[in-house]
Amino acid sequence: MRLGVVTAGAMLAASFVTDDAEAGQHSAPVVPYCTKDATGAGYCIGSLAGFVATPNQVDWAGFYGDTTAAPYFYATLNNVNYSCTSPSLTTDPVWTSLLTQGKLLFHVFWNAQGTCTTVRSINSSLWQ
Repeated sequence: MRLGVVTAGAMLAASFVTDDAEAGQHSAPVVPYCTKDATGAGYCIGSLAGFVATPNQVDWAGFYGDTTAAPYFYATLNNVNYSCTSPSLTTDPVWTSLLTQGKLLFHVFWNAQGTCTTVRSINSSLWQ
């Protein structure tokens, strides 16, 4: 009988042990939000993980860059396409971080001409 109590207690204690990767405060993937007005100017806020987690299988987002063309952002959310190019941000460290680190929260704003006007990246343990 005593062995049963010890075993049950050990199992209960073990259930509260977390892997180091799961320790600390975490948030669910940020639900993406995109909008644009009648001129085509707009913005998207979210994370790549948030786009993956949407229930719509065709939702996605990406940041693209190479040495021969201006980098650009493209997203499809709720069957609406959003995009902008960023000729002035080719070597910007924020743009580079978005190209290389998939877990960042991002804010991308663009004007009616489809030029990215503001690109922000936020890195936090909350989104890891």
